[in-house]
Amino acid sequence: VITGPGADVIANRIPVDEREYYSTEIFTSETYFFGGRVSRTQSAFTLVNDKSKTLTTYNIGSTSVGFGLLDIGGSAGVGFYTDETVEDLSKLTISVGGSIAVAGYGRGTDLLFKKSSYIPRGVRIYGGKGISSPIPFDVHVTFIEIGNPKNIKKDRKAYDVYKRFMEKSRETGGEW
Repeated sequence: VITGPGADVIANRIPVDEREYYSTEIFTSETYFFGGRVSRTQSAFTLVNDKSKTLTTYNIGSTSVGFGLLDIGGSAGVGFYTDETVEDLSKLTISVGGSIAVAGYGRGTDLLFKKSSYIPRGVRIYGGKGISSPIPFDVHVTFIEIGNPKNIKKDRKAYDVYKRFMEKSRETGGEW
């Protein structure tokens, strides 16, 4: 663990293969625009800790409030994060992103930041369907309120299964 001034800059220079932690997210979201923007997201996180050889899973809900262009719809996607713990992820309070609609379906990306930081600590990639808009794209900035994590489970056996899967995947030419 790297701490102190500039720690996040140093940590971001560590190759992903050499990090002790990995955080991923699978989520669903619904968004409403009415002069402002409100979004509600339900997420399932997986945190792999190579040092303690544990795989932790948990669910978390979050609400985003901010400003954006016309957007009403639902989406699902994945997120990838450089932060390692539930506490670190809960400090990601600002989201900047956009989406574009092609053939009636939206695709988008959000970057997530800690307050007062210009370095993204996570990225969400998503797709969905919404009400047709005269503007085929959306740009937004939101402030996120992350709820309390639920169903936290730490499991060494699940970690072993995950590691075997990753090793077999690499042996057959697959890479995550």
